[in-house]
Amino acid sequence: MFKLLKLLVWIGVFVGSALAVDQLLLKRPLNAPGVKQFQVFYVDFRTRLFTLFNQQSASVTSVEELIQQSPAKQEQSAVSKQRHLYVDEQGVIHFADSLAEVPPAYRQAAQPLEE
Repeated sequence: MFKLLKLLVWIGVFVGSALAVDQLLLKRPLNAPGVKQFQVFYVDFRTRLFTLFNQQSASVTSVEELIQQSPAKQEQSAVSKQRHLYVDEQGVIHFADSLAEVPPAYRQAAQPLEE
């Protein structure tokens, strides 16, 4: 019984330490040269990890942002935007998100891209 209690205490100490380090890396600005890069990496990794499991962005702060990120809104914007390809007088290939972004001189020759 004593060994089990000792194990539970050490597990609690480990989890508490991990939570303390987690909060330290999230909340406190650390400006040491190697630590700052690790903090940026950790915050990005943690955000991506929680987003992976949650399937909702952790940075959503309003209903409007949630509507913008909804799949129906993304499908609607994908349908309304047709990308175009055109070649300028030097022979350089350019891509445009819509026909309106293609310079007027090249609109006749612009080709729509297939999805």
